[in-house]
Amino acid sequence: MTPARLAFLQAAFSGGPDTNLNDRVMNQSVASGLVDKNWGVSSTASLDLAGGSTLRLINSYRKWTNDQLDGDIVFLPVPLATRRSLFDSGSQNHELQFISPEREWLGGHFDMVAGLYYFEEKFALGEQLNMDTQYCNVLVPAGPGRTACAAYYASTGGVAATDQDVYQKVRSIAAYAQGNVYISDALTLTLGGRWTNDRKRGSYSQVSSPFTQTIRAPEVLTYPGLSESRFTYRVSLNYKPADDVMLFATHSTGYKSGGYNSGGGVPSLSTFDPQGNLISTRRVFDRETVKNYELGVKSSWLDRALTANLTLYRMDIAGFQDRAFDGVSFVVRNAGNLRQQGFELDLVLAPSDRFSLSGSLAYLDSKFTDFANASGVPGIGGRQDLTSKPNSFSPAWPGSVAVDWNGDIGSTGLTWAANANVAFVSDQYVGTVNDANPQSIADGYAVLGARLALNRRDDRWSLAVFARNLTNTHYRPLAVYQPLGAVLGLNNGAFPGSTANRIQANEPRTYGISGTIRF
Repeated sequence: MTPARLAFLQAAFSGGPDTNLNDRVMNQSVASGLVDKNWGVSSTASLDLAGGSTLRLINSYRKWTNDQLDGDIVFLPVPLATRRSLFDSGSQNHELQFISPEREWLGGHFDMVAGLYYFEEKFALGEQLNMDTQYCNVLVPAGPGRTACAAYYASTGGVAATDQDVYQKVRSIAAYAQGNVYISDALTLTLGGRWTNDRKRGSYSQVSSPFTQTIRAPEVLTYPGLSESRFTYRVSLNYKPADDVMLFATHSTGYKSGGYNSGGGVPSLSTFDPQGNLISTRRVFDRETVKNYELGVKSSWLDRALTANLTLYRMDIAGFQDRAFDGVSFVVRNAGNLRQQGFELDLVLAPSDRFSLSGSLAYLDSKFTDFANASGVPGIGGRQDLTSKPNSFSPAWPGSVAVDWNGDIGSTGLTWAANANVAFVSDQYVGTVNDANPQSIADGYAVLGARLALNRRDDRWSLAVFARNLTNTHYRPLAVYQPLGAVLGLNNGAFPGSTANRIQANEPRTYGISGTIRF
């Protein structure tokens, strides 16, 4: 950022940015309003069939409308632009299930569940951006353009300077079945499959005034229709060599249908020829598929005083649907292939019903196996190859430890219970964009908590004092790029490719008293 640009922003925002990330003080223009309505009906009907089977029909309808004023969408100390968002959704789903009696078919060696599923939703999304008092002074360059912008604001009040209307209709049908084959008392094979067909249609319309096209580009199109079918399956084998030990292995596949991007884009996400015919669009993204493998053990030892569970897993995702922020809005696109693999360990030591020590530890090896077309960092743009880089919000080492202790208070009919716990996590990317920006790396941290409760022995009431984040640890759970960073001249300030980040503050040291009455 040039000294002249910094001086301009300091004057426009009445001082420099808030760079104290630990004071939990926010300085931005705020406005809000919300009208939210939800209603629905549901029904369940069951019919008992001969032989102990059950036929069940589940129906529901849901209606949701929402009209909200989001406040200033640029999140700066001066009022620039507010957003009114409108949502209207009507959905219905119907499911017919057939459930066999448990372990009664084939001489007690088989049971199953099967069904048909139907879902339909009509969804409308509207967005209006309203210019606020300082919009022209900050976001429009000095000169005739700013003068014209001021005149436009004076005559219209900046209301609905952009107007977006999005419509989408979704229909999904599926048929599924899953059965358990009891090979022996110790060995069970589970086989399941699901066929799904998804169909989507919709339209997109974005109108923008001459002075707001740097934040919402005009664009009108009918979404290309999407229709796709997919078969997914699950195979699982459970083996119990002893009453308190179960070994399991599972292979399953998953599927997430493709869809449409509804966020405003700059420039337009669609390209048209001179006759208005669609050439290409980034408003459509493809399906995401996953293959999952698990191998593990669930066990109890020392007369069930020790519980130990371990799971090894690998998840291979193809066509990973990644949300990338372009400085104006989020755009979903297929980011290539991602592998998440590791282990999860859970231990509980409870030598008596008065005391227990529990802990969990996980290791996650997150890696894009193919991501040659990743988003570039904000100040540079373009594309970069992030193959072998980790996904956001994928720390290598998360875990926790807790101690619980309780006892009676003489013959008063009262009991006490104490808990102390610590949760920890290693370094990770916490940015909302997968671009391996060093600014998005958050250091690992540990958070301590404690609770002391007084209870009536029959649990009719309890009174507790508690504390969370006892050491008042500061950490970064989320980092979001400052909207309109390029327009505001914030890119490449710290190093080439950098930009201004908005950091979400974590919960500070918190303590209090809670009470519960059960009746």
